[in-house]
Amino acid sequence: MEHIINKFSVFVFDWDGTLFNSMPIKIRNLGVVFFKHFGCSREKVEELYHRYSGIPRRELFNRIAFDALGRELGDTEFDQLSDEFTRSNLSELSRSGQLFDWTDNVLESLKNANKRTFVSSSAPQKELESIINNLKIKSFLDEVMGSKPDFSKGEEHIQYLLSKYDIAKEEIIFIGDELNDVRLAKAAGVQVGVITSSKSREAFLPLEPDFIFDDLSVLGGRNG
Repeated sequence: MEHIINKFSVFVFDWDGTLFNSMPIKIRNLGVVFFKHFGCSREKVEELYHRYSGIPRRELFNRIAFDALGRELGDTEFDQLSDEFTRSNLSELSRSGQLFDWTDNVLESLKNANKRTFVSSSAPQKELESIINNLKIKSFLDEVMGSKPDFSKGEEHIQYLLSKYDIAKEEIIFIGDELNDVRLAKAAGVQVGVITSSKSREAFLPLEPDFIFDDLSVLGGRNG
């Protein structure tokens, strides 16, 4: 796998489920939030989160609401649910959230190899920074990008990197863990690798990602 490292100079990582083992907590939290506000099945909301994960939060919540409630959320509803979801996530992830075993080594190895490394997440910027700022990996990252209505994971994040850092699409690989990560990367015109932390290898094959990893230790200086 050494050729993968040599092929790209810019590594853009999804956060939840790719570098940070947070998805079980976040999925459970959203089920609780929707149940509290609308009385809908937590299990149904969790299933829908699994299905649609990887897209910006407003779009994610609207898709879940449409399937679970038959309608999208109003602005006030979304703001209330998003704020409550963020509070729950920060509270629990600060206590129980963990980096994957390979995360430290991979980011340090890429930094030592003079690669640029970024986080591109569908989570809001403040929520993302609140978590990452307390982790020692922050020094390995060139920039952390969360999502908001006019600046979302996918094409908008990639275009921002192309402009700010004067890099070409051919230099970039995006690495995530969801089917939507593949779709977003392809729409942005960059190569994409996926990790099978939340979906099986077989689930990704129809979307034809450029690389499929069982874990990301192949990008580090050592295995494990």
